[in-house]
Amino acid sequence: MHFDNSSGLYGVNYQGFIPYLIKGVQEQQIVIDSLSQEITNLKNALTDIALNNIDNTNETDIREDAIQIKGAKLFQNIPNPTNQATTINYDLPKNIKTASINVYNVRGKMVKTIAINSNKKGSVIMRARDLKPGIYVYTLSADGTLIDSKQMVITK
Repeated sequence: MHFDNSSGLYGVNYQGFIPYLIKGVQEQQIVIDSLSQEITNLKNALTDIALNNIDNTNETDIREDAIQIKGAKLFQNIPNPTNQATTINYDLPKNIKTASINVYNVRGKMVKTIAINSNKKGSVIMRARDLKPGIYVYTLSADGTLIDSKQMVITK
């Protein structure tokens, strides 16, 4: 700060603020990095909880089962997060007899099941009004085998 008492004017030394601004941005970046890591850890924990509550299999078993159904794939919903509607795309090979997309809340409770009657590329539309705001895990199952899971966020 610069004060000129002789003329009654006050001024600011903006160059003197630069180190404080840089330090503030550095401190913010540390907080952002920490929160990003915490979000990643929570997402991983949520997926683990949902997968364990589905059928008590471990991740290795799920990967081995998924390899048995080549060509089956679950895609991330778009848009995510959403407060209106979101589209979940999937691919299924022709030899699949039954398939469904199941939606689980953060406690691992199934809150919605959507039967899939198509053995090819397809999509389902999930309306936000059908679910409470929150974080959900949705899975694609085909012929009793868990193919994959993704996370979805519903906002107000």
